[in-house]
Amino acid sequence: MLPNKESHAIYSPDILKTLVDLLLQGHFEQAQEHCVFLLKFYPKDIRFWFYIGLSCFYLRRFEEAIDAYQHVLDMREESVPLSSVAAVCRFTRFAAIHQSTALIITGKFKKGFEMNQYRLAHMFEGGFSREKQWKGEPLGEKTILVLLNCWGLGDAIFFMRYVPLIQQEHPQCKLLVSVQQELYCLFQHLGVPLLSLSVPEMINYPYDCFVHLSNLPLYCKTDISNVPPPISLPCNKRPVPKKIALAWGAARGGPITRIPEVQGPPVPRMMEVEELLPLLQLPQFHFVSLQKPTTPHEEQFLDQWGVERPVLHTFTDTVRILESCELVISVDCIIVHLAATMGIPTWMMHCYNGYENPFWLASRRDTPWYPSVTLFSQEKRGSWREVVQAVLHEVTKFGKS
Repeated sequence: MLPNKESHAIYSPDILKTLVDLLLQGHFEQAQEHCVFLLKFYPKDIRFWFYIGLSCFYLRRFEEAIDAYQHVLDMREESVPLSSVAAVCRFTRFAAIHQSTALIITGKFKKGFEMNQYRLAHMFEGGFSREKQWKGEPLGEKTILVLLNCWGLGDAIFFMRYVPLIQQEHPQCKLLVSVQQELYCLFQHLGVPLLSLSVPEMINYPYDCFVHLSNLPLYCKTDISNVPPPISLPCNKRPVPKKIALAWGAARGGPITRIPEVQGPPVPRMMEVEELLPLLQLPQFHFVSLQKPTTPHEEQFLDQWGVERPVLHTFTDTVRILESCELVISVDCIIVHLAATMGIPTWMMHCYNGYENPFWLASRRDTPWYPSVTLFSQEKRGSWREVVQAVLHEVTKFGKS
């Protein structure tokens, strides 16, 4: 139900629910058209500019998304008729977060990293002290806590590259790194104290200042021309010709908390193992699964096609397998970060809406963050068929080289 000029039903929950439902169902063009229409009658309602931004982002029209989110930020003081200051803050905060991502993936690193500040609002609301936030100033002999376990395991591996930079620029400081315990085995060689702290422990731990992983590029003055290399991992690469590692799904933990009203639809960074069948039918390659965990159905399928299923208790086990692989083919998950950090040629099957992670730049098959990564992106939301066919074409040529 859309309003006419005499209608004032626009602010009913049904109208907003309709917009959110359109986004969650992937009808981004229709959602954008509705918002453009509604703005003719209610030009100061930032929600409609916000949903234009969200729609354009998921349609990969990133410049339009950036402009729409800027409208939200510019109009926040005069927005009507949001029911509370908290509602205005929520929409403006997420507009800034989404705009930050869109700026970074279009190569506008400086502005994008500056906008990343909005991601920290919940931390300060939760008890972190703004006065203790490190903003790139000289550290001297201070103790700094680097928070790398705020997001996923792959994110922690990605941002660990900044730890040596801090050590180099501030050699007198005492550096502490809070990271997921599963990753200790990868980073013990750095000689930096590794902690696995819960949020209350982070707040109360004795340190002089802290830095959130998302702020490291800004305060280490990262631009597209000076992206630091991945962290060095101890490994002994001896690739076996035509041995290829596979992973087809992100970690299957508990449900991720998501606010559909401001975060949009979830990004399905996984595929069915059967969709890899065109690759598995190539007899000249030896495939090994790095997927963890796997279902009984997946294990039966892999055994049927002769795919090796090594026992992977820790990431040390995963590194040992990767050392012998000539190539890695995976969806966007920790295997990509781990293999790329080791410098192994890695082909990432990228889902259509996968630009929520700003590591992958728009309209590029490479990434300055990981020189060994090549992206194969979906052209149609939810369809892996074309991606697998593109990978199949390239891997056939790879086998002849």
